[in-house]
Amino acid sequence: MTKEYEHLCEDITMKAVADTVEKLLVYPFGFHGDTGIRDYFYARLHVYGGERLDVDDPLQRPGYSTLLLQSEHYTRVKYKNTGEDPSEARFDLALALPPPKSTDAIEHRYAENLDAFFAFELGKNKSFKDVIDPEMSKHNVDTITETSDISKLYRELMHHDLRQGWGIEFYDSRTTNGASIISKTLEICKKLELKEGKKLVVVFVGFSPDGGKHRISSNDPNVQLSLIEELAKRGIDAGPYSNKGVMMKEHETEKGWYFLDGENKILAFVNAKGSCSMRQFDANDGTFLGKENKKNGDYQVCFSEILKGATSLYVREQPNLGKGCKHRLPSNVLTELRQQVIGKRGA
Repeated sequence: MTKEYEHLCEDITMKAVADTVEKLLVYPFGFHGDTGIRDYFYARLHVYGGERLDVDDPLQRPGYSTLLLQSEHYTRVKYKNTGEDPSEARFDLALALPPPKSTDAIEHRYAENLDAFFAFELGKNKSFKDVIDPEMSKHNVDTITETSDISKLYRELMHHDLRQGWGIEFYDSRTTNGASIISKTLEICKKLELKEGKKLVVVFVGFSPDGGKHRISSNDPNVQLSLIEELAKRGIDAGPYSNKGVMMKEHETEKGWYFLDGENKILAFVNAKGSCSMRQFDANDGTFLGKENKKNGDYQVCFSEILKGATSLYVREQPNLGKGCKHRLPSNVLTELRQQVIGKRGA
């Protein structure tokens, strides 16, 4: 590995990130979830990396060349999975370290045997637990946990040869549940320490399909400024987040809407003044089914077990839950929510 290769990876990464963010902001409904974003980002890395990401066999044997850009590249750290035994997880994308020149063994040129050098995780409207594990800094190389985007990157940076880890998370600004995730994640990242030369970059993009202001924030101030300036050159106005995240001021409450498959319920969560609550509604007719309050903590933590099996929803205009939803959801709100869960079991 040379400094030249590291500079190449940094250069094409920044260009590909800017292109991907721009494309989603211009066409917010043009991507099919995380997979579409990942595939577009993969294509942009190829465009900028070109033949420089192909490593020829030093012995010039046909078919022995190695492609350094890989999708779903495996981690070295093991995690819980659906089977009995822990196994490696997968990054969305990775730029791998070139195979060693000191050996001509073909297996050393297999993509799956190469260590990730730059790794990437991309997400859209992900929950807090799927973005980061707040306890990850306490885990050693042998700790077996569930996966999350930033935690995979951080642990590989700490315990293996990964040089840079990039987490790029997109949130629809019409929802408010992303605000707490962004704020908490950035606070956690501020406290992380890495070995010299290693870097964790987390980028949050709040896109506003309804003509509102787009928002960008990163734990790396240089990356944040570079992205905002580059987008401005392309005619896109995207300012930084406030300290509290997307579209949220300190005096405001935070709401989150979810669909609980299996129980056919719509759940409305609220964070306010250090406490939180969960209201349940029938997903068919919107009938109010009950409310549960928690005195201390955010709903993302207090109701984390319920959220594991729930699907995130959004509401364009937030109703007054105390007055307007005392007996049932307003018809316009119920219609908007049900349109998002059509086809789900029980809805």
